[in-house]
Amino acid sequence: MAKNQELEKHVLTAMYSYLISNDSGFKFMCEGEEETGKAIIQSLGEVRVDESSKIRMHYGKLNGYELIGYGYDFEGNHAKETYERAVKNTRESVLGDLGETLLSDNVVDEKYGLYLTSI
Repeated sequence: MAKNQELEKHVLTAMYSYLISNDSGFKFMCEGEEETGKAIIQSLGEVRVDESSKIRMHYGKLNGYELIGYGYDFEGNHAKETYERAVKNTRESVLGDLGETLLSDNVVDEKYGLYLTSI
């Protein structure tokens, strides 16, 4: 269980939404059920950063690439600035196969910054 469960919930929702729309194997595994899909991401994925104001989750392979979900709780010190800089840097990155590709970014309730990448 993550240190910031609300932040984890938002990242799981973003990852589920992306996977259900872009990965037919994932859609088949969870039969379109959101809670089942989130449970699959949690059980087969890995939390690699777990802090009170930041979380990073990795999940399997999406068409040969790993899906990574980032979440920032803006109540943390400099978390909003860190989120904005990370999205900007990822968006501008031109590393091709060596770097991450920004798939989506979103701010929820002006409190949580989320973005997804593939690598």
